[in-house]
Amino acid sequence: MISPAIQVQDLTKSYGPSGLTFSVPHGSICGFLGPNGSGKTTTLRILMGLAHAVGGSAHILGTPAGASHEIFRKVAFVPELKDLYPFARVEEMISLTRGFYPDWDHALERRLIAEFDIPLRMKCPKLSKGTRAKLYLLLALCRRPELLVLDEPTEGLDPIAIEQTLKLMVEQVAERGATVFFSTHQLPEVEQVADYVVMIKRGRCVVEGELDGIKQCYRRVRCVIETTDAELPLSLANWRREGRFLTGFSSDDTSTLNQRLAGTGLAVLESEPATLKEIFLEQMEHA
Repeated sequence: MISPAIQVQDLTKSYGPSGLTFSVPHGSICGFLGPNGSGKTTTLRILMGLAHAVGGSAHILGTPAGASHEIFRKVAFVPELKDLYPFARVEEMISLTRGFYPDWDHALERRLIAEFDIPLRMKCPKLSKGTRAKLYLLLALCRRPELLVLDEPTEGLDPIAIEQTLKLMVEQVAERGATVFFSTHQLPEVEQVADYVVMIKRGRCVVEGELDGIKQCYRRVRCVIETTDAELPLSLANWRREGRFLTGFSSDDTSTLNQRLAGTGLAVLESEPATLKEIFLEQMEHA
């Protein structure tokens, strides 16, 4: 059995993760979701050996986080704050990075320079936020990493560059069998490309699994109250009521839910898979 690309177990730090447990399968595109302050960036920093946990464990590609510098030949990290050498021009930054990686993808480098319209002669400190993000992505992808870890990879990008970036993420998995683990607040981007999701709140995992399966487990349900003396089940206590109608989420299919509601004076009108946004808001409000 192949071990996960990322395995986190009871990870704890004084700020950030608190008993955090999740895994990311090999060859997946995993969206890492949570509100500000939930511990996403701290978790990524621990995985990359840039911060240390006070409890639990974290493994990347089967190796304890921060235990071996050799593992970083297989892992590329794009942080939220994209610092570059202040003395270097863009072409020098690319050349310096290229020299550390014998498997550097020269063809992809040429392609991304053209697609991203990267100004090779410009000094790195003068780059716009969007161009800095594009350059960082080039430096990461051309290394041909087995695992790509991205913190807010599309922040500062225009719509065209966002689509290019998402396409590149899919290509890494489809063409090379890489794993992509990316933190973002952009739920539509996750729905567009991810097949796996990890959702955290206050440093703990509240949702984990294949995206399609999660959507089936969190169904948006609308019920009608058919009698004046209807008894509202405890499991529906948090559902929104508007007149004779109740709206909420359930893991049961329509027939199972109708059976559970038999004799309560409630009946199911609609039951559909929830969107990722609906699941996220539900978890952040009630988990």
